Amino acid sequence: MVTSRTYRRILRITSPIIAIINPKLRLILAKILIHPGFQTLFDPNSMKNYSRLIYGSCFKKIRMDDGTLIYADINDIIGYRIALNKYWDKTTYNFLQIFEPEEVLYIDIGANIGSTCIPLANLGYETIAIEANPDSSSILLKNIALNFTRNIKVFPIAVGPKDLNFTFANIYSQSGNMGATSLNINWNSGLNKQKVNSVYLATLDDILKFLNKFNNNKKLKLIIKIDVEGFESEVFDGAQETIKYFRPEIIFEYNPSADSSKSQFWEKLENYKTFAINPELKFSEFDKSKRYENAIAIPNEKLSSIIGKKLP
Repeated sequence: MVTSRTYRRILRITSPIIAIINPKLRLILAKILIHPGFQTLFDPNSMKNYSRLIYGSCFKKIRMDDGTLIYADINDIIGYRIALNKYWDKTTYNFLQIFEPEEVLYIDIGANIGSTCIPLANLGYETIAIEANPDSSSILLKNIALNFTRNIKVFPIAVGPKDLNFTFANIYSQSGNMGATSLNINWNSGLNKQKVNSVYLATLDDILKFLNKFNNNKKLKLIIKIDVEGFESEVFDGAQETIKYFRPEIIFEYNPSADSSKSQFWEKLENYKTFAINPELKFSEFDKSKRYENAIAIPNEKLSSIIGKKLP
């Protein structure tokens, strides 16, 4: 079995060569190779750390396995992976379906181009999509129109802490992985020059107040998916009223930081338990030293009603 260290050495050799190949041809070759290890060699996100991506955006209309049409850049990790696999985030998609659509308010913080939130909105789940990167949010709006999606509200802004509420902040993005856009300048740097945008920032509490969700006659079940590349703690600093009122389930990606002793946002949540979760909705022990595509923080009082739920 190839170790991560050896694989990185292979990428250093292959990336400058593969970067010369047109993204459309790269995708064809990746489909022929089939094996995930070989396909990762052609992944723009893997290549960008070892070679400049000499090609610009290469858009393709892709039909996902649930029927959703996604207009995506195949010279970016999300478009590339959707074109290969015909899906993006099965864990969030399956988890929401254990609840009836009329019960749920779903918030996608870091919605990117809509590959997770649009399929769920199409199933009838009331959705709030928040995406700060103007390049991503413009494609998100195009994909909403492409699918005639209803039940979705889009906020093309950043969310963050109370002390930055109603201000502008710089966000940083790079070719190969628009999803790694972050308010942290060095979060996911590669060899291409980073793009900088100034975006408006508000707290999640104020967004939900603006939408009158705290004063609703029906207290909805709130489920949050967050992917903000290291800015999660700041987002939930500005969501204290939301956490207290709704007690939401929170789905997130986790990458161990260099400082594993640093307090993480889920550790600050009162009476919550955190699990690793996979697309089959299997919950397992969360290990802070490991990387997880999806983890979930669940309020203690909701554990018995969620753990053991079956796939829809």
